[in-house]
Amino acid sequence: MDAALPLSVPVTGARAAAYIQFTDCERADWEVPEHDLVRDVLFVCQGIDGRYIRFDPAADGYLLDRHVSIPAAPRQLLQRLCEAGWLARRLRSYLGRPPGGAASRALAAAVANEVSTYDKLLAVLEAQAQGQPPAPGTPSATSTPSSSSYLTLRRLDVWMAEPMAVLRRLAILTDATAGLQGSALASALHSHAATGDAAAAALVNRLLAAACVPLCDALVAWVTRGELGTGTEEEFFVREDPGVADEHLWRRKYSLAPGPLPPLVNQQQAEVALRVGKSLNFLRRCCGEDVSWSSDAATALGAAADAGGLVYGNTAAVEALLRTAATCVDTRLREVLFTRFRLGEHCAAIKRYLLLGQGDFITSLMDGVGGALREAATGVSAYRLASVLEAAVRASNAQFDDPDVLGRLRVKLLPHGGGETGWDVFCLEYVVTPPLTTVLTDDAMQRYLRVFSFLWRLKRVEHALSGTWGGMKPNAPAGGGALLMAALGGRSTRGMSASADESSGVAQMVVPLLRRCHTLRAEMAHFVTNLQYYTMFEVLEHSWQEFTTAMAAATDLDGVIAAHEAYLEAVIARALLGDRSSLVAQHLGALFDLMLRFASLADRLFDVARDVAAPPGTSSSSGAAGQQQLAEVGAQLDALAGEYAQLLEGFLNLLPVQRHVDLRSLLFRLDFSTYYSGTLATQFVTPTRASAVDAL
Repeated sequence: MDAALPLSVPVTGARAAAYIQFTDCERADWEVPEHDLVRDVLFVCQGIDGRYIRFDPAADGYLLDRHVSIPAAPRQLLQRLCEAGWLARRLRSYLGRPPGGAASRALAAAVANEVSTYDKLLAVLEAQAQGQPPAPGTPSATSTPSSSSYLTLRRLDVWMAEPMAVLRRLAILTDATAGLQGSALASALHSHAATGDAAAAALVNRLLAAACVPLCDALVAWVTRGELGTGTEEEFFVREDPGVADEHLWRRKYSLAPGPLPPLVNQQQAEVALRVGKSLNFLRRCCGEDVSWSSDAATALGAAADAGGLVYGNTAAVEALLRTAATCVDTRLREVLFTRFRLGEHCAAIKRYLLLGQGDFITSLMDGVGGALREAATGVSAYRLASVLEAAVRASNAQFDDPDVLGRLRVKLLPHGGGETGWDVFCLEYVVTPPLTTVLTDDAMQRYLRVFSFLWRLKRVEHALSGTWGGMKPNAPAGGGALLMAALGGRSTRGMSASADESSGVAQMVVPLLRRCHTLRAEMAHFVTNLQYYTMFEVLEHSWQEFTTAMAAATDLDGVIAAHEAYLEAVIARALLGDRSSLVAQHLGALFDLMLRFASLADRLFDVARDVAAPPGTSSSSGAAGQQQLAEVGAQLDALAGEYAQLLEGFLNLLPVQRHVDLRSLLFRLDFSTYYSGTLATQFVTPTRASAVDAL
């Protein structure tokens, strides 16, 4: 169309109408009939540009044509009504985005339903706007029936007040949930439900009810089948790590997702749901159990239905579902672990063998491996020790144990560098397989081996001191003459020639050495016996009693694991093997080493005594040479006795500062007569430590 047409050019028909419209639009400051503005507003409310009102992308809003001149009040009314079009445009843009997760799609469907209600209202208003406006000069709209149905801007404002409030709330909610999925989306919606506006709260609840439907379905699938529903993996509050092997399923494969929980569940309920679904997967993948337990699942779903159905806001139904499902699956899991896989029997077997509870077996094993373990660690044969282990089983009541238990008991040699003997690297190993490894983890078995090493070393010291006593018995003093005769190998002193005077002098040196050796061995045996009693009864048996009680009371696998962890921690702490008892453990290790040195020194003393007591001419250790050897042994015995007294006093002084109360009974047993605290404490204990011992 030309910019302007000369007036002399005749125009007719469509060309004339276009020309008139063009010239009208060029005219500034002109009035627009109200019904035209109403129709434009109805177009705008649908997101469509009108004749006089159009969307301006730069201003992000609908603007009235700048050439249209209307009074200020109607202009403000138009601006308020055009907000509905801007809101509708935003909501339609939201609905036109690519679909997200299941909860996002459910929310979008609920928003679309609210927008559909709004569109229906617009259709009604548009039909009403088709009526003819009253003629100029007629009475007001309320005076005649024909004018009462005519739609004005003010009437349209009244009609649009409530729908516009709904659109505002929808826009706020869609903005608040933009980019969120699943639990985070439901949680964001739930945060807007706490409002005093009943209409706003009702709208949020309608949207939440729709958005939570996929989450409710996912919860049901998880706690009844152990499945993370397709399409909700990233929306549900439980996460699965596919890179974790089934061996570590219970501890590492499943976890609660970071971020807020959905309003369906609280933190405690989420943990119960996690455990139930995890238990189902554990039964299926680790135990080889069929978990298509339709009857139990139906029971759980029936409990939720009886409570009103699993919907948003019905916390009683969620609680009923989780409680019933947890009871069913936990009962089944305990039955499988303790009946089919015999978890309790394996724990008892570990106590008998790794914690040296099977006394006759340990004695037979100690006697059998003694010769082999005296060699250097590099020369110890695991195959030879395995045969000794089998012999110890056959020689003890362990032979009547379950073959599956005995098949798991093996010899293990610890890694070693240089200088160790077989005693330092020998240990027993109990092999556990899935699903028992969920409770008896690698870390737990390493701690069992740590306790075994301590008990085995204590048993070795007891065995060495017992062996020393076996060497002492033929030389045990009954009196002065008898002692001399024992030192001389039973030879009578009656009728001896003068050449025997030298031997008699050597024998007189043996008497006090043997007496001191007897005394020191008795002190060490007293220490070892009471320490062993404390360890075996007050530590192991007491902790075992607590463990079996806690394990019987545990209703789920987490409870069993917690009971076992507490049992191991109690054993390690009470046996002075914890991090806080490192100084006490060092003193105890030094005492064990010293006792083994004493056993070797006692054996040397007996060898020298037998040599000096041998008939003249049959031994090189007689006369001056024998006296020199006895003097060396005596000096070493004196040094060893002093070192033992120092180490023992240091150990006794450290016991009162330990946290565990059971150590007080150990201190009383070791020093029941206050001999050490009253006598040796004045020589080796500082005033502070001596006062601590006296106070105890």
